[in-house]
Amino acid sequence: MIDGDRWVFIDWDGVEDAERREFPQAIAAHTRGMFELLVRGAETGEQPWARLHAEGHADYWGPAAEYVEQHHDAWLKAVQ
Repeated sequence: MIDGDRWVFIDWDGVEDAERREFPQAIAAHTRGMFELLVRGAETGEQPWARLHAEGHADYWGPAAEYVEQHHDAWLKAVQ
């Protein structure tokens, strides 16, 4: 019941309890990783990450990573 009904997608048939418990950390790692990839691309000039950073994509992924990390405990409680 995180942000309304957005969490229901994790209740797939066949998903083990251990996988559900790992899900919030996996989402946090993916989201933070995307932000760091964009920042690193901007620092090194590696494409397409530098261009995407210049277009403002890090402005989304940074706050998204913070949101996911800040709400980790609520996500974990929802999947148990």
